[in-house]
Amino acid sequence: MQLNKLETIYNWINNLGPNIKTIIIIALTVVVFGICFDNYTKSILQDFTEQVKEDKLMAEKYTEIITPYVNDYCDKILAQDKEATNVILLTYHNTITSTNGLSYKYLTSIAEKRQGFDSKSCLKIWKELDYINYGEELERINRNRYLRMDSVENYKKYLPNITELLQLCEAHSAAFYPIIGVDCYIGMLVILYPKKKIYSLGYYQSIITPSIQPLAILLDYNSMKKKFKKLREEDDIELHDLLN
Repeated sequence: MQLNKLETIYNWINNLGPNIKTIIIIALTVVVFGICFDNYTKSILQDFTEQVKEDKLMAEKYTEIITPYVNDYCDKILAQDKEATNVILLTYHNTITSTNGLSYKYLTSIAEKRQGFDSKSCLKIWKELDYINYGEELERINRNRYLRMDSVENYKKYLPNITELLQLCEAHSAAFYPIIGVDCYIGMLVILYPKKKIYSLGYYQSIITPSIQPLAILLDYNSMKKKFKKLREEDDIELHDLLN
């Protein structure tokens, strides 16, 4: 029965004129191409959506793993520098975009450790620092590699916006240590003091370096995600697995 139908259709098409045959062939080609292209596009979009979802879940898992280590390194600085009241960890992000497509860069606080129960929390004061407003002052600190303010008041003219934040924190003295990743600056350590800080010889090497170097590695996710992707199948990833 099916062969008879196919034979009838073949004979009908075979009796058509050459121009009509050409039109039919072109039409069938367009239909087949359209179906194939539609299926191919759907496959690509599905693969892309799944990849984005997987990358997001992997990044979230990475954050969960490094969180206790990041907090420990901030704690170590505070434990060794008894004169400090606050250690604040800042990182860059650009997850906000304007309606005309401009991507805004921010420096925002993600962790804070305080000395004792009486120290004022300043985490919210250092949230969402718009790079357009603070960028020039941040670049001055980055170019110097670090900045130590003996007196916050003396920097009012040189760094007015950052000085205002320090005054809101009621800090008399402060220190800034940029965190440098593989390709760019990825964050900054801010240490606050209630009075003028006198630095001992080798302070940076003994107190800051042991924490800021691993923080620079852990916070630079773009350079770490390939290694993490290989390690994430393990049930328990240790710190040395990420740093080595």
